[in-house]
Amino acid sequence: MYPESKTMAPLAPRAPITLSKPSQPPSQCRFFARRRTSAQAASAPAKTAEEASSEDPVAVSRRHVVHALSGLARQLCVLLAQPEMDCEELQRLNFSCIRTREQFVRSYHEEPEFLSEVECVLVLNVGRAFHAALDCFRLLDELPSVPPSIAVLLFPGEQRTEALEEECELIRNLFELGADDVIILPGSQTLTRHRMQTAILRSELTAIKAAEVIAREAERVKKRQSRSLQELSQKYLWELPGAVLQGIPPMDDTSVDGGDSTKVGGYLLTSRLGAGSFGAVFKVGHPKHGDRALKVLEKDSMKTVCQLFAVNRELSIMLNIAPHPNIVQAFEAFHTPSSIALVMEYSGELNLRSFTLKALKGSGENILPCDTVFRFCRQAAAGLAHLHYFRVCHRDLKPKNLVISNEGTVLKLTDFGFSCLSFGPHQRLLQMCGSLPFIAPEVLSLQYDFGGYDGFAADIWSLGVNFVELGHGMYTIERLLGWAPQPPLDVKQQLRDLEYFPCIWQNAAKMHVPCLQTIVDSIFVSQPAKRCTIEWIVGSEGLCVDGADKCPFHRCSFVSPRGER
Repeated sequence: MYPESKTMAPLAPRAPITLSKPSQPPSQCRFFARRRTSAQAASAPAKTAEEASSEDPVAVSRRHVVHALSGLARQLCVLLAQPEMDCEELQRLNFSCIRTREQFVRSYHEEPEFLSEVECVLVLNVGRAFHAALDCFRLLDELPSVPPSIAVLLFPGEQRTEALEEECELIRNLFELGADDVIILPGSQTLTRHRMQTAILRSELTAIKAAEVIAREAERVKKRQSRSLQELSQKYLWELPGAVLQGIPPMDDTSVDGGDSTKVGGYLLTSRLGAGSFGAVFKVGHPKHGDRALKVLEKDSMKTVCQLFAVNRELSIMLNIAPHPNIVQAFEAFHTPSSIALVMEYSGELNLRSFTLKALKGSGENILPCDTVFRFCRQAAAGLAHLHYFRVCHRDLKPKNLVISNEGTVLKLTDFGFSCLSFGPHQRLLQMCGSLPFIAPEVLSLQYDFGGYDGFAADIWSLGVNFVELGHGMYTIERLLGWAPQPPLDVKQQLRDLEYFPCIWQNAAKMHVPCLQTIVDSIFVSQPAKRCTIEWIVGSEGLCVDGADKCPFHRCSFVSPRGER
């Protein structure tokens, strides 16, 4: 440790060092520099003892430094603390650059990149004018990035072996200002090239280690801040329900039944019906209401406000839409410390995909009976017509979101996780959602075209794909598109295939249910505005859904006649 001194106040620490790597090949690197003297020193005649004793000590020290730097000159920028240090001997060494403090400032402002080719900055200071060396390092400390910097302090005419107290304080201040190394040369001590190379190497290794330490600490700070932000985000995120988001009820600790994991809000979990990205759906029992379906959304899986808004939208739509025999009805929602739960009617164990597989197993057939296909198509269209009447776009119609009753007679639409309200075809939706191959091409095109899409027309396309799955068999669309066993990974290729599908459909085999052929032909139109509308599909020209003529579509401004949308 250096002795304490009150002569100089400690200075502010310097910014991290940016290390510049050597640009020359190893054979020319300073670490492999040969021990050679300068041509001038080799050709100069030897001085006699009388001449050496009478020579100026400053000149002797300067010559020693010049001799040591002769093999390293091209790698160094010399910053002279005192202007009088500039001499012909230094100039002849062909340094990368030699600057006094004033010249250095002027050069940096005129050409900041002049330091980019320098591998080390050498600050030469003579005598006890310490302020000059400190001013040089204050100047370097203000720069955003400098190579390793080494201070060489010359004390000519002084014969001693220990550093004085003021020198110790000077060294401490130089290090605080960012010096990578300090070399003191009192009296007749000489600066050898080996010592200079060692100092440069030590400064570079120190910079590398410092950079590694800084990087590790920065990563720790980053992780710590990330955890803190996540905790803070989660804290404020769950203050939105009941305040800003009216669809999600405020949290109620009493909804959890004494820590019993098989009971939630008075409902007893009996079996698991399905799972999604945010949670799962369970069959539950209630002593008063009987069998119900309970959709449990885990709060830990919802990290963003957008996800929470989507849940709020789903609950708001399901809890407020008028009941319909082909839409799963929701009864209530409650909010526990760990989850959000939605209580719905229990409509059956199987969705359309699993029901079809079970019904056809061992039969040798690949499609359901025609009357079943026609009934399910009518019910799916009736449920979608009810949604569209109340200005709701489902946006994820697929067999997994169509529940079949245990008797195999009733189909109901469920899973409104992507659903939203829309006020007509002129309101452009901007969220890309849905599932391949049921997604409409204009929805997939949002990857490249941000003009938005008509949510009602997109639902009609998805409904048509479900009709094909029912009438032609599962995976028909994939086979026609050439997507078996899996679709292409390139989204552009997926979009091109879907846009070309209407042409493919014209050459496909006719459907087994004749009345569906005309409907599907009117659905698979590339231009959304020219697709048939839901009122035409359920009307007398389409599926003749019971009560469709009584459904006041004309009151909905977003519904227009076929081909005029």
